[in-house]
Amino acid sequence: MNKRKLSGLYASGGVHLLKGPRRPAPNKPLSEWNRVRVVSDRSHRQVEWNAVAAFGEDFNAFARAAEAAPGLARTRGSIALRIHQTVPVEFREIVVTPISR
Repeated sequence: MNKRKLSGLYASGGVHLLKGPRRPAPNKPLSEWNRVRVVSDRSHRQVEWNAVAAFGEDFNAFARAAEAAPGLARTRGSIALRIHQTVPVEFREIVVTPISR
C-alpha cells in the first residue's frame, strides 16, 4: 500500500489542479468511512471533509486558470470522484441534491 502523504493540489478536500485545501483534511482510519460534503452553487464551491471546512472559493477568482481548464466556467456537467494513491477506493451513499432557488 502507498502510504505517502499528499499535499498541496492533491490533498484531500482540494480542487484538482486548482487549489489545495485550506488546511490538511483529517482522514479517518482505513476501517472507517470518510464523510465528504460538496456544495456547488453557481460559481462557488465548498468542500467539507469529515466536518472540517477544507475548501471554499468562488471559481470566478480563477479566471486565468479557466483558459487552461474551461470546465471551471461550466454550470452543468459531470461529477468526478478521484483518488491520487494506488490503494483500493470505494464510494457509498452518494447523494446529489439540486439547490432550490
